[in-house]
Amino acid sequence: MESEHPPSPPPRPRLDARMTAWLIEQRERMRALELAQARLTGELSASERIERAAQRYADKLEEKLSEGRKREASLARALGYVEA
Repeated sequence: MESEHPPSPPPRPRLDARMTAWLIEQRERMRALELAQARLTGELSASERIERAAQRYADKLEEKLSEGRKREASLARALGYVEA
């Protein structure tokens, strides 16, 4: 009875110097793209925070404008009563 040997794994592909250099270059490019994406994500996040702060400020200004208009109308009524 012949002893059965497990099949040997297929041979690993041989990488030549050009392929190795290309793979290293691709890894560097991928890292550069990941860093650029992280920077842009950070800039977008900062931009969103600035936009929210500007919107809050605009809302406060609109509130003050509304209050000013109410006071103006109230003073105009009071002035009308005094003149009458």
